[in-house]
Amino acid sequence: ADGKGTILDIYVKISHDELQFIKSGKTYTAQYEISVIIFDASGDQQFGRVVEESIEVSNFDDTNSLELFGISKVSFTLKKDSYRLNIGVMDLDTRKTGSRRITIVVPDYSDKLAISDIIFIDKIEETDSSGIKMYPNISGGFISESSEFKAYYEIYGVDGEVEIKNEVKDLKGKIIYSDKFKRRPTDGMIKEIVSIVKDDLRFNKYKFHVTVLKGRKKASKSKIFQVRWFGMSESITDLDRAVEFLRYIASRDVYNKMESSESEIKRKLFVQFWKKRDPSPETENNELMIEYYRRIQYSNEHFATFQEGWKADMGMVFILFGHPNDIERHPFDINSKPYEIWYYYDINRNFVFQDYSGFGEYRLVTPLYDLSRSDF
Repeated sequence: ADGKGTILDIYVKISHDELQFIKSGKTYTAQYEISVIIFDASGDQQFGRVVEESIEVSNFDDTNSLELFGISKVSFTLKKDSYRLNIGVMDLDTRKTGSRRITIVVPDYSDKLAISDIIFIDKIEETDSSGIKMYPNISGGFISESSEFKAYYEIYGVDGEVEIKNEVKDLKGKIIYSDKFKRRPTDGMIKEIVSIVKDDLRFNKYKFHVTVLKGRKKASKSKIFQVRWFGMSESITDLDRAVEFLRYIASRDVYNKMESSESEIKRKLFVQFWKKRDPSPETENNELMIEYYRRIQYSNEHFATFQEGWKADMGMVFILFGHPNDIERHPFDINSKPYEIWYYYDINRNFVFQDYSGFGEYRLVTPLYDLSRSDF
């Protein structure tokens, strides 16, 4: 809050792998454009801004990294209302685009005790002007091997000393971490950076909860975060589910042993399973694992009917073989139920799916037995 309204900071994070880097001398540069358009509750455009950004790296491997990102911040001052945000990114070399729509409600912090949104932080740097620069963790995922993580929030409407309580809970409500202290404001505001040691945090989802007390006044705010293992795909948020998804590529014995094991043994078996399949063990990422769970996510988004998309026949084929080279669709042929043919020219195979029920639940006409040509 700045007296004129509420400040909205929009952080845009894009991985190097999504951008086209051009070699110039001894370095590689990617240039991209961020556009933000803000509409009010009536659908009228209120604000719009276009920002050009560039990333320069000296190592070619960094140009394809899934763990390195460009992070940009675009800020607006808004009045209390609900808004729709259209955020777009365009690679200025390939003209490849991506977009996202978000609906938000902007509160009024001017006349009450209140807490801003919580921001998790990857890194903090000191600046030349004796200030600090924060690099936000937009995904809310943290590596379990690192010793701590940081969170940042602001407290408004403060005219004296307040009591602050920070807690980390698991999603069942069990308190893992708790700290209580007092603070006084500067210019009616408190800016708080919290360091939380992760010794007792394992692979799981947790809730970071802040409570502020000032006499009878009380404000609170929470945010979910995920602790994951080093090198683990960010799409994996639950170990039991991650193991369940291995049904298509793990042998029956390996799958049953992993599924029936206790948590810590299951974790070790899971790590061993993917370590054996890591195409580049000298790097941080297991590209094959990342691709496998990316296909799981895509299948759930595109092939779900009365069951999850990854369980559907189309989802199974997509997970194992990826995008087909060509798709032949027959939705309205006479004397035939709707069907599709997926062609994979590289492996000289095709798969026929038919919608027997008429409700979009396409099934393989011929069951899939031979998996020797799959990507995994």
